[in-house]
Amino acid sequence: MSGTVVTTRRRLGKAGPEVLGIGLGCMSLSGVYGPSDDEAGIRLIHRAIELGVDHFDSSDMYGWGQNEELLGRALKGRRNGIVIATKFGQTRRSGGANGVDGRPAASAARMPSIPSRRCRANSRSSTARRRPRRAS
Repeated sequence: MSGTVVTTRRRLGKAGPEVLGIGLGCMSLSGVYGPSDDEAGIRLIHRAIELGVDHFDSSDMYGWGQNEELLGRALKGRRNGIVIATKFGQTRRSGGANGVDGRPAASAARMPSIPSRRCRANSRSSTARRRPRRAS
């Protein structure tokens, strides 16, 4: 892939936003695979944006919210034109095994904390929303 620049854009869903064909999955920025460094993660996100990445994937289970908070800090002042996809519904269980609770009532109970406390990602499971670019 040396010297190759990906410029192909793809539409998300039938009427969703268009994004670069390659996005950035953020799971590894939250210590899922070992110790993490928030400042290095923020630098990586900033560099990805400089290179044209406009689609970031996160989840409330990546660091149990830490990933979305990191993404929110990294995107502060840079949010225009960026699409964030997030997934939710994972639950912690004693003994280390995760559970899943995607019932509407359980999801609605978690929703108030996700947009305000984290990266203000959309509030629908596994969907994405682009913040419109502001006129210059």
